[in-house]
Amino acid sequence: MSVRAVIRNSYGCLCSVVAMRAPSQISILATKFYALKIGISFAVDASFSPLLVEYDSLSVIQLLLKEEACYTAE
Repeated sequence: MSVRAVIRNSYGCLCSVVAMRAPSQISILATKFYALKIGISFAVDASFSPLLVEYDSLSVIQLLLKEEACYTAE
């Protein structure tokens, strides 16, 4: 499995792309969280700010918006 992130500026112009292999033996949901982490980390390290994150995984967004902590294996 691989993870990819596309970094665009406020005008929608492509600034950078990140692509790498995801850690093996993790679930699809964990891979989606890993991709989000990689994209945000790259954007912060590259000093892209302010930062607006758009993501297409409803399950990840719902888990992030929960108020209680989730300590499951996922």
